[in-house]
Amino acid sequence: MDELPPVMLEQGRLRATLEGARVYGREHPDEFGGLNWINDEPVRVVFWATDHLDDHRRALAAGRVEHPERVVVRQCRYTERQVDAWLDEVHRLLVDRPRTPRVTSWGQHLGEDGIGIQVTIWPWSDEGAEWVRDKLAPIPIEVAAMPPAKFLGPYSAGQP
Repeated sequence: MDELPPVMLEQGRLRATLEGARVYGREHPDEFGGLNWINDEPVRVVFWATDHLDDHRRALAAGRVEHPERVVVRQCRYTERQVDAWLDEVHRLLVDRPRTPRVTSWGQHLGEDGIGIQVTIWPWSDEGAEWVRDKLAPIPIEVAAMPPAKFLGPYSAGQP
């Protein structure tokens, strides 16, 4: 059996820390912006918050997580609740519309300001991206092109 990469093993060891940070964050929905990983050595959990960063650092270090030394608190622009509401609105406005460009996916996206929203379209055009931005305004989004499909060879159900 193949061994897991070291970064995945370390994320597994930090799972309780991630979940403790999530529970704590959801107790502060007006400031909690979500979580993600820093996979460089040492692997760390990023706790995003819109305000009161020092208060959150102190609380997390005071026993709310198993490994507080492996939690980094960073400032973000949007709360998790805002991003989730925007994702619902993106779905309502863009799903199953018979227009080109086709919206192929949307979801959370990690940017410089924390977790936001990315919408992927195909085929790419500047006009199509602008149409999506206009349609979703004032929701702050990043529009990206759908990457090309990768051909991995013929399907071989169980064939060597």
